[in-house]
Amino acid sequence: MKALVLAALFGLAASCAHAFPHITVTSSEVVQANPLRVKTTFDVDLVGPGGWCWIMLQSKGLWTPASGDTTHFFDCSPPSGWRCERYPGYDVIEFGQEGLPCFGGGEHFAGFSITTNSLAPCVHFIFQTPLLGLDGSYHVDGCLAEDGPTPTRATSWGALKSTYR
Repeated sequence: MKALVLAALFGLAASCAHAFPHITVTSSEVVQANPLRVKTTFDVDLVGPGGWCWIMLQSKGLWTPASGDTTHFFDCSPPSGWRCERYPGYDVIEFGQEGLPCFGGGEHFAGFSITTNSLAPCVHFIFQTPLLGLDGSYHVDGCLAEDGPTPTRATSWGALKSTYR
């Protein structure tokens, strides 16, 4: 029981120290029908305090194997001022800013894209801190589906909806 309470407190402390990202899919386009290739474009919003140095995407099958998970990465495209690297054979994509090593809370980055073999690719996101995971890097699994759940931001329709739920 003590371990559970300590883990909860550690998680709470980490949440206060870093900005948890909001990921919003802005488009999904089939670029090739056979074999299927889909370009998924998304934005990242960082809310609250904290900072990250790069964003890594892994196929969920690589991180936590799931039955039937066959998402593979074929290409990536970064927003202006960013770079992306694809690691063939590992289904890993890494986005990082050029010239600026890290970025903080309250920022909006638009125009990340990945090309996969899925209409709604399920990925494992890692928002990496400067200390390579030793200080609370943020991990989250999610499927990038266009018209998915409405994000809740102070200026979004989702924020108004969440007020009345």
